Amino acid sequence: MFVTVALLVHLQRRRRRAFLQARAEAAAENETVSSEALPPEDDNASASSGSSTEETRQLRLTGYVINTVLAGCVTALGSDLLGFTRLARFVSQATLNSLFAGVILLAGVLVLLSLLRLAGNLRPLNRLKMLNDDGALIEARLRRIIHWVAALMWAAFTLEQMMLLSPFTDWVAATLSTPVHIGQVSVSLADILRFGVVLWLTMKLSQLMRYILDREVFTRVMLPPGIPYALNSVLNYAIWIGGLLLAIASTGISLDRFTIFASAVGVGVGFGLQSIVNNFVSGLIVLFERPIRVGDSVDMAGQSGKVKRIGIRASILRTGAGADVIVPNSQLIANQVVNWTLSDNQRRIEIALGVDYESDPAAVIKLLTEVARGHDDILATPVPNAQFIDFGSSALQFKLFAWTARADRIGAIRSELCVAIHEALKENGVKLATS
Repeated sequence: MFVTVALLVHLQRRRRRAFLQARAEAAAENETVSSEALPPEDDNASASSGSSTEETRQLRLTGYVINTVLAGCVTALGSDLLGFTRLARFVSQATLNSLFAGVILLAGVLVLLSLLRLAGNLRPLNRLKMLNDDGALIEARLRRIIHWVAALMWAAFTLEQMMLLSPFTDWVAATLSTPVHIGQVSVSLADILRFGVVLWLTMKLSQLMRYILDREVFTRVMLPPGIPYALNSVLNYAIWIGGLLLAIASTGISLDRFTIFASAVGVGVGFGLQSIVNNFVSGLIVLFERPIRVGDSVDMAGQSGKVKRIGIRASILRTGAGADVIVPNSQLIANQVVNWTLSDNQRRIEIALGVDYESDPAAVIKLLTEVARGHDDILATPVPNAQFIDFGSSALQFKLFAWTARADRIGAIRSELCVAIHEALKENGVKLATS
């Protein structure tokens, strides 16, 4: 026993030094990332920082295990010195069994992680985009789950060896089964816990399914614009509705009372909630009919911008000034909406100008069309067109029509064309004038 205690103390010292070194490296990495002002989307920086944090967490967990086993050894040694031989034998046997179980679990965890890493490098898993793009993040999360499962198994085995597992589980069961009365409804802490766990699992399942669809399905299957977002949204709604019903059923609430609650909700829908239901149904119509899609440039509700999100009740429009305009979905169906990018991304640019009466109209038209054709973002088809519009009181009125597929740069392209037109007219001796 003295040898075991000495060995555990030595292991704890080495673990302490490794823990301090890992924590210092993690702090240095965080300081480097902050000084370089890397964006939070940097996957390499996130993976590196996550690996250091994971190593620190593992060393801390290992310290808890060593301290627990060391406490058992010291207790057994002290009991033996005080003459409590049976107690010393019982504690020492339980401690050593716990130590052996921990070593076996640690070996099993290492083997399992190695097998998972090997499987990720073999077909067909090595063809998955999510493993190629986010392999380090997925591995870190799987490692965390496996470590927690192994820690819980080791804790349960240790309590069983100490003959404390049954009393502990009985105490937990008695505590969780204590009823809580809310009016005529009686629920227990276990019901509330099950309700929360089911909702948490529903959230994680929804996130996982949408992640798989985004990375593995929609990147391999060519779908019309807007369909992936619609399928993602409907799947999210379906999972949450199913999870909510399952969470309610897990609490053991009587179906009769749930029917009464559903009837009350139906009455509320008929009166005060009809606008919410209207917005929800309108959102589904927008998702499937797709008159508006995420990323479209639209004019609605007196605002112009890009559709940022189509939610359950409302959609978010991002204006050019940086404001987020929240528009109820029912307005997208009932009111007129101008969608500039529904069929394609082509936008027409119009530039009106006036020149001096002494200018040659044909030369001005030629200059305008040449400037438009010389811009990289102006389409060759439809052909840029300049027209002599009217005779102003003090200027000849012209207008340039040009098409671009860069709807996201239409303002910048128009500005660049204006600058180029001004320089071309100046070089050719054509004076601008106002009517």
